[in-house]
Amino acid sequence: MPAERPDDFSLAITVFRPEVVPIEEPIETRDARFIIEADGALRAEFGPRAREMAFPRRVRRLRPEQLDAVWARVVEADLLGLSPEGRIPGPEVFSPDPASGTQIVVETMADGRRRTVVRTLEGEEERVLLDDLGNFVWVRGLADG
Repeated sequence: MPAERPDDFSLAITVFRPEVVPIEEPIETRDARFIIEADGALRAEFGPRAREMAFPRRVRRLRPEQLDAVWARVVEADLLGLSPEGRIPGPEVFSPDPASGTQIVVETMADGRRRTVVRTLEGEEERVLLDDLGNFVWVRGLADG
């Protein structure tokens, strides 16, 4: 993959907690879904609708340097699905496994290629990326919940 962010880069990340958390609980402990479109539009949803992989509402537009930073984090965390490990045909075939802890489904589009991977939220790189996304929508501690 190129070091520079491709023009068509887009990202969707869905965070599945081991248990569905009631809406009254702090936002950082709930399921979450983020979509970043190629033009920088950021969409976010928290709670049960995130688990449904619904299309979230638009919350802001990221600047080009913020998109570059997200691209760098995705590459750093090896979330582009370049290796077959964790790759699935698409998010619609994913079924959360509560015994696996917090899981993330990552959908990327880059250089005309669409890929989807599933990871257990264990690595520091994934946590930093989630914290960055949370910060963009003013939610702190998302990777800790």
